[in-house]
Amino acid sequence: MPGRPDLSAVVVNVPGSSLSFETNAETKRYTGDVVILAHVAGAKGELPRKLSQQYNLAGDLDHVAETRSKRILFFRTPRLAPGTHDVGIAVHDGPAHRDAVVRTTVTIPPATRPVIGDLILVDHGEPVAAGESTRGSPLIAGNLALIPAFALIVGVLGSIFVGIASPTEAASVGAAGGLMLTIAKRRFSLDMLRSVMRTTLRITSLGFIILVGANCFGLVFRGLNGDHLIQDFLLGLPFGPYGVLALVMAVIFGLGFFIDFFEICFIHVPILTPVLVTGFGFDPVWLGVLIGVNLQTSFLTPPFGFALFYLRGVVAAKTITTPTIYRGAIPFVLLQVIGLALVIAYPNLVMGTIRFFRSFW
Repeated sequence: MPGRPDLSAVVVNVPGSSLSFETNAETKRYTGDVVILAHVAGAKGELPRKLSQQYNLAGDLDHVAETRSKRILFFRTPRLAPGTHDVGIAVHDGPAHRDAVVRTTVTIPPATRPVIGDLILVDHGEPVAAGESTRGSPLIAGNLALIPAFALIVGVLGSIFVGIASPTEAASVGAAGGLMLTIAKRRFSLDMLRSVMRTTLRITSLGFIILVGANCFGLVFRGLNGDHLIQDFLLGLPFGPYGVLALVMAVIFGLGFFIDFFEICFIHVPILTPVLVTGFGFDPVWLGVLIGVNLQTSFLTPPFGFALFYLRGVVAAKTITTPTIYRGAIPFVLLQVIGLALVIAYPNLVMGTIRFFRSFW
């Protein structure tokens, strides 16, 4: 495709005059069913691509002639590797129970330079001076220079992965790096600094208010021996250690539907997990990772999943409805549950990885 050498266009044009329609004289309606399938065989061992779409055609019988005069345009833009691909296109006409198949080949030339979609992160674009756009730099597209903030990424995430800084300390690295980038780009102002500081103070205060409330609740709960009541209840269950563990994980999973992970960590985890460590002998590090994997589902479970809210904010309601977003999150929640089960069944997935990285320092 022009301007996007990483994408290839697959276009199928089906004239309405070649299709069959079922008519109903009583309801004065017509119906049609068309399925278009494009099969692209991969090059160099690449997995085949299947692109398909079903078209349900229906309307008043008076408009069937107008429908026959129009066309169905099937358009997809798959990303194909350089090489020769075998393309098969099939059109199925449901009412007539017939198919039309076309086979062809397409050759994708090798890419001469990376495209914008291949970049990990783009900070912003700046106009390119005259003559610079012909240098062939992968960070120049058209008249824009793409400035990646890789140093900031390495400073924040790299310091955590290497073990130099904790997440809190890495956040300060990110804040300092962002401030230096802003100054370097001559976009710093006191008004902007005040606005960022007010927002940071508001979010931090919210977190501390939740923390203070959780501590007050925990103090009252423990003062009334509520923690002993919960622990005695769990110890008295006839399910065994892993049965009680499954029950606690199910409770945390259920709370994730309605409560933010922050509240779960500060209110419920201190009550539910001590008995698993002291009473049943589970490793606290492994248990912490297990709870972390479980809490990941709280970002995806309706109605209060943050990831669902983020998607709702960037997609128009007319394009994708909220129930559709909820249904689309189900496979990812199931994947989280499968990951949780794997961590329970194979503790070395956690402990072995920790021992491996600890061997470097």
